[in-house]
Amino acid sequence: MKITVSGPLGAGTTTLCRNLKKALEYPYVYGGQIFRDMAEEKGMTLEQFSELAEKDNKYDLELDRKMMDFAYDHKDVIAEGRLAGWFAHREKRAKFFKIWLDAPSEIRMERVAHRENESLDKTREKIITREQSETKRYKNIYGIDISDLSIYDLVVNNRDMEQEETLEFILSALKKQGLNIE
Repeated sequence: MKITVSGPLGAGTTTLCRNLKKALEYPYVYGGQIFRDMAEEKGMTLEQFSELAEKDNKYDLELDRKMMDFAYDHKDVIAEGRLAGWFAHREKRAKFFKIWLDAPSEIRMERVAHRENESLDKTREKIITREQSETKRYKNIYGIDISDLSIYDLVVNNRDMEQEETLEFILSALKKQGLNIE
């Protein structure tokens, strides 16, 4: 089964994907890591690289193509990225089960601040800046309104869920779609 997992920063998409990878033993590709690697290659912070990507579409196009090529090259796969579900929806080269994972913004910001060992104010500022940059780039490059969740097969707000509960909820939904888990 091909699965995409998307969601805003701090929603728990990476944690969910790592847990899915372990449970399903599927190959996994993560757009955020590709973006981080590209920033590092340029010797830039994520914020600096986001600004560069706003000025030159080639970086987003390269990242997105790498991620989706990996996803299409595997029979079973987990593809994580803010736009992974949109690409799977638009290209229709294969059937994907598209998941959007979310949580209220304050909870997401607290999660990221804790993970990055930063103050909540600094994290809030960084997330707002990054999300504004991404929203602008996605609209300009692809004509995608990232807030339109109508293309997803499953939208989950994990505000009151622990990691294990989120995983079990998603696995249950995947089983209903025909996934065989031993």
